[in-house]
Amino acid sequence: MAKQQIFPGEWAQGPKDHRAIFELLRVGAGTRLTPDNTIEIDPDIVGSYAVTRDTEIRPGIRGRLSIDTFPLGELLDRWHAGERWVPVAYQLDLFAEGA
Repeated sequence: MAKQQIFPGEWAQGPKDHRAIFELLRVGAGTRLTPDNTIEIDPDIVGSYAVTRDTEIRPGIRGRLSIDTFPLGELLDRWHAGERWVPVAYQLDLFAEGA
């Protein structure tokens, strides 16, 4: 897997079958980066694009969705606590040839 952004301006190679929390936090599309490099839900986004701490995030790879979902609030809390990666499980049969 290619390097993933784990912090503003910082990229790293993650463990196998993990996704960078920063990339899942939707910075610029529901959340925003503050001047002190924290991430918060953007209160200026309203309507169908608005998100809450309960909004479910489902990572994907090569156009396939994982079987895991993460509440946005949990991802925010984990990232602010210093975690940079979450494990992601995919159904192996989804990657079978012709699937």
